[in-house]
Amino acid sequence: MPANFLSQPLPFQKRPLKEPPVTALREHLEATGGEIESWLAELALHHSVPARTPDMVRLLEDAFGKSADVKFRQLRLGRRVEVLVVALDGMAGDALLNDFVLRPLLERAPTTSPATLARWLDGPGLPEGTVRPVHDMGRVVESVLDGYALLHVDGLARAWVVEVREFEHRSINDPATEGTVGGPRESFIEVLRVNTAAIRRRVRSSLLRVDELTAGRISRTRVAVLHITGRADPGTVAEVRRRLAAAPWDMVFSEQQVEALLEDRSLSFFPQVRTTERPDVCAAALSEGRVVVLVDGTPFAVIVPLQFWDLLQSPDDYYLRWPFATTLRLLRLGAVLLMTLGLPFYVAISTYNQELIPREFLFSLAASREGLPLPTVVEALGLALFFDLIREASTRLPRQIGGALTIVGGLVIGDTAVRAGLVTAPTLIIIGASAVGAFVVPAFTTAIPFRIMNYVLLIAAATLGLFGLAMASLVLVAHMASLRSLGVPYLAPIAPMRPRGQEDVLIRAPWLIQKGQPPLIGTDQKGGARAPASGRRP
Repeated sequence: MPANFLSQPLPFQKRPLKEPPVTALREHLEATGGEIESWLAELALHHSVPARTPDMVRLLEDAFGKSADVKFRQLRLGRRVEVLVVALDGMAGDALLNDFVLRPLLERAPTTSPATLARWLDGPGLPEGTVRPVHDMGRVVESVLDGYALLHVDGLARAWVVEVREFEHRSINDPATEGTVGGPRESFIEVLRVNTAAIRRRVRSSLLRVDELTAGRISRTRVAVLHITGRADPGTVAEVRRRLAAAPWDMVFSEQQVEALLEDRSLSFFPQVRTTERPDVCAAALSEGRVVVLVDGTPFAVIVPLQFWDLLQSPDDYYLRWPFATTLRLLRLGAVLLMTLGLPFYVAISTYNQELIPREFLFSLAASREGLPLPTVVEALGLALFFDLIREASTRLPRQIGGALTIVGGLVIGDTAVRAGLVTAPTLIIIGASAVGAFVVPAFTTAIPFRIMNYVLLIAAATLGLFGLAMASLVLVAHMASLRSLGVPYLAPIAPMRPRGQEDVLIRAPWLIQKGQPPLIGTDQKGGARAPASGRRP
């Protein structure tokens, strides 16, 4: 038998088909054609508006290609005037375009000469919408993509854009992730201008600034940066604008991308910006000197700078009486400590430091672990992973099924595991309490870093006992103290200690005590301007 017999293909095996030269040539031509089309589109944006309508149509076709949603319509007014109307189907409203652009042009526009029509358009010609002249093709294409209608008069080297934007969007609903007992029932939607108007209704001040810029080389997504001048730190505002303008992606469509741009230490588990879908939360943040970023196409706003204590605060704290709000804040802090340290502390004392356990409880614990095949750390890790699986599954199932799955998984399976002798009842109780503590935190994303830290501390406690748990906790607190959110210490005003602002951190003081303006994030405790945030990112 030849040595290479096994390497030869069998008769029934198919040999790889060789690509015919015609197919390779066709693919090469298509790729070249795509590059030429992209080059022509970029080149068209750098032209000025031509005077002749055929040249205008050619440049627009180079910019948009043969897109089916770009509608061209040529109108002849009298014998000497020709007007080109261009609109994007689905972005420009048909009723607005017909009633406030086409009908006035056909019924009332002067038809003596192009210059006369230009003066009519510059004056009170069109009864509705914002009309402004443009002279370069880049502004023309950008306006059409935003939903404006384009008017070009043959013989004039300029064009006009008319605001007739009207597109479908969902109605304003209750907040889905930040529900409250009191307060407004209004959330953001995916339309940028609706979101800025929702904030304007709450901050009726001329000092509120709404700056718009575009992010994404291809998507050209509109991003709004909101701040109150005189309260927000100018260095922070400038740094936010700089980072958003330097977005390295072709497509910007998510608030998480903005969060990645505004974080100083992206490798940290802890969030350094806050996301919310409530306009009232954004209004309160603006009054404190923070900066709000809104992205067109997403119903969430990004708030910077962030302090750790903001993650433990809920909008309900400001719609309840101060004793109840203070109690709830302390309860949330206790829930975070239980969620992070509860299970590691139990593993440490039950494995290495049994002398800290009361005698009665120690006898009960020893009796419950009699005959158990698994050590405590493996039992705790397995149950913690199982509860995290149930929690993740319940968030991705319909609401009618998610609640039933949580009850079945937590009660039936847990009780069955105890009866089968796989886990002990104390471990199941502690893990259940830790799982409930994760739901006490107002924001879902806030609990994720503490759930991750729970596993790290659990391994440290299983390795070195209480000493390992204390050292790991010290490293965790030191890491949190070293974090900064655009120049603001993460644990301020507790670390470093600042007298101002203590009335609204762990406690929520009565409104009469907070009758003055809130402590500003953008200024230090003496009232001076804070140092600008550093642009250096690790």
